[in-house]
Amino acid sequence: MKGGTFAATLCGTIVALLCLAGSAEATTFCVPSFHAACPNNGTNVAQANLETAITSNASDGVPDSVIVAAGHTYTDAQSLEPAGNDDLLILGGGPSTVITTSSVSNIYVVNLAFGGNGREITMQDLTVEIPASLPDNQGAAMQLSNDHLIDVDFRSQNPGSSALSSIIGGVTVAGGTYNGAGAGSLLTAIRADGNATGNVAISGIDVTSAYGVGGGGSSASMSVDDSSFTTANVGIDATAGATIDVSNSLFVTASGVALSAFTNTAANSVVNADGITAYDLSGVSNVPLSAIVMGAATTGSATVNVENSIADGYGAANGYTRNSQGIGPANVNVDYSNTPPNGSNSGPGAATWTHSITMDPLFTAQAFDDYSLSPNSPSIDAGDPAATLDHDLEGSLRPQDGDGNGTAIVDQGAFERGDTTAPNTVIDSGPAAGSTIGSSQAIFAFHGTPAGDTAKVQCKLDGGAYADCTSPKTFSDLGDGSHTVRFRAEDTVGNQEASPAARTFTVDTTPPDTVIDSGPANGATITTKQATFGFHGSPAAGTTKVQCKLDGGSFADCTSPKTFSSLSDGSHTVSFRAEDATGNRDATPATRTFTVDAAPAPDKTAPETTLDSGPGKKAKKGKVKFAFSANEKSTFECSLVKQGKPATFEPCSSPQSYKLKRKKKTGKYLFAVRATDAKGNVDKTPATAKFKVKKKKQ
Repeated sequence: MKGGTFAATLCGTIVALLCLAGSAEATTFCVPSFHAACPNNGTNVAQANLETAITSNASDGVPDSVIVAAGHTYTDAQSLEPAGNDDLLILGGGPSTVITTSSVSNIYVVNLAFGGNGREITMQDLTVEIPASLPDNQGAAMQLSNDHLIDVDFRSQNPGSSALSSIIGGVTVAGGTYNGAGAGSLLTAIRADGNATGNVAISGIDVTSAYGVGGGGSSASMSVDDSSFTTANVGIDATAGATIDVSNSLFVTASGVALSAFTNTAANSVVNADGITAYDLSGVSNVPLSAIVMGAATTGSATVNVENSIADGYGAANGYTRNSQGIGPANVNVDYSNTPPNGSNSGPGAATWTHSITMDPLFTAQAFDDYSLSPNSPSIDAGDPAATLDHDLEGSLRPQDGDGNGTAIVDQGAFERGDTTAPNTVIDSGPAAGSTIGSSQAIFAFHGTPAGDTAKVQCKLDGGAYADCTSPKTFSDLGDGSHTVRFRAEDTVGNQEASPAARTFTVDTTPPDTVIDSGPANGATITTKQATFGFHGSPAAGTTKVQCKLDGGSFADCTSPKTFSSLSDGSHTVSFRAEDATGNRDATPATRTFTVDAAPAPDKTAPETTLDSGPGKKAKKGKVKFAFSANEKSTFECSLVKQGKPATFEPCSSPQSYKLKRKKKTGKYLFAVRATDAKGNVDKTPATAKFKVKKKKQ
């Protein structure tokens, strides 16, 4: 059984009391003497008698504690009555710590309300036994008054006695078994009537009795959670004035009713059940739900509200009894449940049956008292999509996606079918499997599917531990080499992906080196205007290309050998950088600095000769004069011959004059001049001029 939040709250109370017990004013009593759980530490007090221990220092204003040894049975002559005013903790050593009585009267074994005291008493981890010495069908284990019970068992050796038959104010009960032993039996496990004016909160109890939990004639609110009942007559019995809320509980009936609301006064009675399983062992003779208004003049109402629940074994015609003999209505309302829809109806009121089914719930093994749902149960994910149940009878999370369709809806009944299907992870982006990246970080995007069933995704790198992560996830400071990242999705109930999505990739942030194999040495001087270099990246297998540049130019792809042409005289630097497939570049390119000092090319260009003037106005009389020049500093050669004769060049200078004798016939002459520069280049197209000298008159 699970004690739920009540147990947690009460445990906090115990811690507070124990802390106070360790203070200077508080006292811890060890019964019946010092023992392992209550040693002689100099402040603890050994006390043989339990009643003496619980009444000692009981009104000094300081809470005390009493620790009773495991295996010890305390038998009181009458009722154990803790008189006093201070709060008190009575802590046993488990079920083998027993409190009982030797009385033969109709009494309480333990009366925590003795004398109307205001002590708030917490009892934990012990058994209260009703002895066979009490009158049959009389006596009870305990009366409470604003007290707390944690894992207190109740055992009746007497036929027909009750466990908690009287509650004053409010109480909390968390855990414990309630049953008969030997020839004994329990009539009622817990009953809260007119004196219960506070909250009565019950959780985690396991009951075998004629009547389970009942209440009436009170303004108190009652709740029953996470509990199991095997009852002969009624599991939950709300009589006039009581409202009992029940959740996550199991009811196995032998010959009676699981939930009953009854009134015979003007006060209403209500049972609200959410997430219960009711099963009848007798077959078809009983009904799970009963709403009765007794008496013709009764104005109060009786109502049973059931949702997200199962009732099985009662027969299709035995879903409920709704009977009002009076003015007030008797109502049975069933919603999102698996129960028989038919029943007996009479008098004011109504029976409603909505969003519900009538099918075999397919319990796992009801013959062995296992009323959980088998995998094919129609009650899986068949509850109200808006239900607020957050756990089941066994403490499992609610709701879960029991049918594996990607949507978690609460199951009908007290047990939630576990979602055993884990979501999957999809890697949306990031380095591809088997790829190589040139960065020390890798970014992955991912998601769980189905999205509605994924509560979180966890990531891990290489051999590290999984940790929660969100998409996108950046893995930083990655060393060179192979890495594997894994992603696993997890749903709301903790199912983790068995085969996480994984990516294996390689990080390579080391660039190749560049080696110059040949070419002008560093610091060398060359006399040509071009330079050729051989080079390679190292390692060669990791080099995809090499880039080159000259002086302040830009790097550009190049292959070996590389010739740099049209180099000007002066200093030059060539640089070479290797690059690998991931873009890693040599951060310190290989360089060579050299000087070009090339001799000028020989001057083979001949000068151009220009005839500036000539032959002059007196040429016809045989007197000629020529002026000439060249486009560069030159010497000249002149030739004057009769036209048709080969030129005969002789050195000359500008101006060059000639005096020719006039002959009997007119003479035709050709003057030519050619320049020669300092390099000896001779103008091959001399400048020329033709002229005539008239014949001599006779």
